[in-house]
Parts: sequence; structure tokens; C-alpha cells
Amino acid sequence: MLLILVAIVLLPRPGGRGLEPQWWMILAVWGGLALVVLCAWSWSRRLLREMSQGNPLKSLSRAESIMRFTQWTAVSALALATFGFGWTELVRNGIGDLLLLDEVAALLPVFLVFVLTWWIFHPFEVRVREGRLVRDLDEGVPISIPPSRKAWVGLQIRTQLLLLLLPILLIGSAADLGGMLSLMAISDAPMWMERSAAFIAAVPMICLAPWVVVRMMDAVPLPSGEVRTALEDTCRRAGVRIRNLMLWRTGGTLYNGAVTGFFPSLRWVLLSDGLVQRLERDEVLAVMAHELAHVRRRHMLWLAASLIASGLAIGFMVDPIVESIQRDLFTGGGDFDELRWKMEWVDLIALGSVLAGVLLMFGWVSRRFERQADAFAAVQMSGGSPGKSVVTVRPEGADAMRSALGAVADLNGVKRQRWSWRHGSIAGRQRHLQSIEGLPSNGLPIDRVVRRINFVSTAVILAAIVVGGMEMLGTDSEKAAQTAPVKVD
Repeated sequence: MLLILVAIVLLPRPGGRGLEPQWWMILAVWGGLALVVLCAWSWSRRLLREMSQGNPLKSLSRAESIMRFTQWTAVSALALATFGFGWTELVRNGIGDLLLLDEVAALLPVFLVFVLTWWIFHPFEVRVREGRLVRDLDEGVPISIPPSRKAWVGLQIRTQLLLLLLPILLIGSAADLGGMLSLMAISDAPMWMERSAAFIAAVPMICLAPWVVVRMMDAVPLPSGEVRTALEDTCRRAGVRIRNLMLWRTGGTLYNGAVTGFFPSLRWVLLSDGLVQRLERDEVLAVMAHELAHVRRRHMLWLAASLIASGLAIGFMVDPIVESIQRDLFTGGGDFDELRWKMEWVDLIALGSVLAGVLLMFGWVSRRFERQADAFAAVQMSGGSPGKSVVTVRPEGADAMRSALGAVADLNGVKRQRWSWRHGSIAGRQRHLQSIEGLPSNGLPIDRVVRRINFVSTAVILAAIVVGGMEMLGTDSEKAAQTAPVKVD
């Protein structure tokens, strides 16, 4: 949802015959979203009554569906207001074009809907955790008190909004500032200079973003002891250097792990308190190895490369279609404003198609990387390390990661068959782990798939650079030919 929202406010809006921004849109947007939230609140009250009278599991499932539907409705409403009625232009006219503040202000109504839906549906979270309380007492495992509404909403804001948006805002603001300074220094600075200045200004924020994330997640160094020693040994065997191991304090409400940072001196591994408390020792080590795999296999770098490559490839296929349509429109003639409006819409639809294709490829590649990280953890739990060239994936190594996936799914209340766009299903990943038992670590099928992804991504990017360079040389040659003096005998 966040990626789509960012794309909505950054995509250009066609002009011409489009409706111009009107101040009544403020009332329409805020009033419409308020009505959506009011309907969600009414449904939540009805479902809470049904929980005490009928099937509580059915009511919980419907509550989750309604919450998601409410959030997607808010996203769709913002898209309609932006492309149909100029919402972003209206906001920008009111507060000015101040770095990324105008984009944040345009997204503010939807963010508020997210926060209010978390607030409204908090009682269902409490019911779930209260239902687990008796089971936890029977099993003798550590228990956690259901979080208050304020604490729960705050946790959702940090993990589901700020975790992605804050780094984007910091990096984007720094890039915008660098571009503005380059234009202030040289008013007619070429495009390459402006973009270079923006990139240089963004680099420090890219480096500091992991530190900001760690502070925002309320993480503290993992206390010394047997668990920390075992986890540090896992880092050494995986060949990954980190700055520190952090305990992610969530009040026992989250069961997850993460790794953040590109450089060893600015790289942290975070394990939530619920994960450390509730999982078995080998399961925690397997989760740790899975997170380290993303660093060892450079998944962030290759994911970015695959996104760039997919965008270039899809754009290469879409461009001839766009040029043909626009050529037909131009030769057909007609009113200039209407013609410009149609051409801009063709460009926007083409750009949206490219972005949709990139998002689909992002999910497909991400799911393969997750499986490779699972396999890496299975190898590590089978005694593998960078010093050992070949290790056979033992059943107990694959079982550790498979058990960890199942435990995390059960603790988070996620069905193992439920499919995730970025991770696939837990059941599918468990089947994949079972399929690699007995295979050598240098012959895993998923590693071959990922190598092909990386090779194709690299080839597409290099081909685009070569073609772009040839086109630039061709353009320069044409300009030189046009400006060269003509000798007349």
C-alpha cells in the first residue's frame, strides 16, 4: 500500500482537459474518508457483539477483511482525487513546494485512516491475545499482557508506516536539497549535474537510515548470555560482520527478525522480544541465519538491480506502442489542448503499466530471495560456513528453519497456506526446505535460479547503458552535422 501511495503522489498528472484543483476537494476528501472510517467503526461494533454470540474465529476473520478493505478504499479514493481532481496540486498550492512536505501532506488523510483503523480494530487484537493467555499458562511459556490501545497503535505506526516512510523521506529530502543547491550555484546547470548533486547529497542519509530505524524501533543491545554468544557465533560462521545484536522491544506482541544496514559498521540485526522468548534455541538461530543470508547474498543490491532491469525491459517493450499511438493521435489532428491531454494520458498509462510490471517482478524476485535465505539458514544449521566448500543439507538443519517458520506463523496468527506477495506462503516455503534435504550446498536449485536472475538483471542494465550511450553519440553527431559550416564550391 505504501509503495502504491508514494507512486500516486509522484506520478505526473495530465493537464489539458483534466479538472482543475478546487478548494471544495478538501471537504470532499476528508469527508469521504471520514465516512469510510465511520462505516468501519460501525462494522467493528457489530462484529464485537457477534463474537460473544456466534463463531469468534469467523468474526475475527471478517474484522481483518474489513480493516484491509477500509485501508484499500482510502488508497483508491486518494488515487481518484489525485488524477481526477488535482488533489496534490491543491495541497501544493496551499503549502508550497517544500521538499517532500507537500507529498506528505497529500498522503496525510490516508495515513490518518490507517491509524484510525488500527485504533478501531484494537479490541480484536486483545481478544486474540486473551484467548492465547490460557494456552500459554498451560504450556508454561512466558506470557505477555495484551497491549493498551495507545501502545498497540504506536507500534503499528512505527512498524507499518515509519519503518519504510521515514528512510524514504530522509533520503528523498536530502536528494531534493542537493538538486536545489546545484541549481542555486549554477542556474543553468545541466540535468546530469543536478542528478549527480542529488545522489551525492542522498548518500549520507542512505548510510544513516539504518541507525534511524534502530532508534525508531525502540531496540536495545541484546543482553550477554548463552543466546547472544550463540547468535554471535552464527554471524561468524555466516561470514557477516555487524555492529551489534539488538533486542527489538515490542512487549511480546511481535515475532520477527530483521537486518538493516549496508556497511558492517552501520549494520544491526534485530530480533523481537517475542521471538527470543517463544522460539526454541535452534529456531532462533535459524531465523538469525535467514536474516544474515540477505546480507551475505546481497539481496538488497540485487533486488534493486532487478527492479531497474525490469523497468528498463518493460519500458523498452512499451515505448514503441506509445510512440505508435501518439503518432496516430498527432496525424489525426484536432484541438491542440485536447491532443496534448490525450498524449499525456497515454504517457501516464504507459508509466503506470511499467510500474505495475516492476511491482509484479519485485514480488516474484523477492519470493525467490526469501527461499534462498531459507536454504542458506538450512545449510548453516547443517554445519555450513564460508570455510567449508560443500555441506550436505541435513534433515535437522532443514527442520530447524521449517520449524521456525511454522512457529512464527502460529504465533502471529497467520495461516500457513496464506500467500504473501513478498514472501509466498509458509507452507510453500516449508515444502521447499523439505525438497533440499540431502542436497549439497553448492547444488541447490534455488541458488541457480537466483544466479540467473542476477545475470539477466546485469545483462539488461549493461545493454541499456550501451544503447543509451550510442543514442547520445548519435544525437551529438546529428547536432554537429547540423551546426557544421557548409562549403560551397
